[in-house]
Amino acid sequence: MLPGLIDGCPRCHAAMESSETFCSKCGADRESELKIAALEMTALSSARKWILGIGVWYVISAFLTIAMTQGPIDTHARDQLLGISFGLLVAHGLLFLWAKKQPLPAAIVAMVLFISLQLMNAVLDPTTIYKGILIKILFVVVLAKAIQAGYEVQRLRGSRR
Repeated sequence: MLPGLIDGCPRCHAAMESSETFCSKCGADRESELKIAALEMTALSSARKWILGIGVWYVISAFLTIAMTQGPIDTHARDQLLGISFGLLVAHGLLFLWAKKQPLPAAIVAMVLFISLQLMNAVLDPTTIYKGILIKILFVVVLAKAIQAGYEVQRLRGSRR
């Protein structure tokens, strides 16, 4: 059991007797809510951080791309790359916040966004397919785990209805 949640409802924090299974105020199933709370402290917390981390990675990779470009760089192309990268950081920041309330749809959108960007890059420049392949695989794996954790929360919340 999680400390601090045993004496009250894990969802609305209303007082509950230790023998009660369902909260009289919000109807939450104590056992399901404790499992969800445990997921939120571990898998969902990690998933949210990864979603935000991917957005940060876009900005870092943009700066690395600019730094490794040999010769003069077109300022319009540089500004466009940085603008898109910071836009993706903002999008991932919003997904990070959304994942607190609705982890499954936020994780799915993060995965679709990531895969779509990779496919678009591959169409525009096929040489990007293998560039950073290990990072791309890592991001797909962690986003898949985020989807899995979000699904588990949805399943637990759905089972009490």
